[in-house]
Amino acid sequence: MSGGIRNVTVIDSRFHGEGGIHIKSCPGRGGFIDVTFRNITVAGGMAVTMSYTGEEVGGAMPYLANVGFEDISGSGGCNFEDCSQAVGCSCWNMSFRGIELDGCQPPTMAPSGYFV
Repeated sequence: MSGGIRNVTVIDSRFHGEGGIHIKSCPGRGGFIDVTFRNITVAGGMAVTMSYTGEEVGGAMPYLANVGFEDISGSGGCNFEDCSQAVGCSCWNMSFRGIELDGCQPPTMAPSGYFV
């Protein structure tokens, strides 16, 4: 596995561009562990994508654990890809609290680690 993100906190921020908050990875790339986004205003929405390339590639599966989104507001909607779409991917202990983005219904996490 290459790359990976660990122990990152983003607080009291404004994201004005189209990108918003995007967590993206794919097989063979790194994962995200202990990442928090809190009190953020976005114009480009938010997304979690675990098969970013849209195709299966070799390598270790990405792992998401302890990723939190708290008090996120703005526009741009949201897209939360089910971790099961990237076969073998693991998502654990993700939280979504106080999400107020236009057209966004944040998922909840099933005990299996998949979005529901």
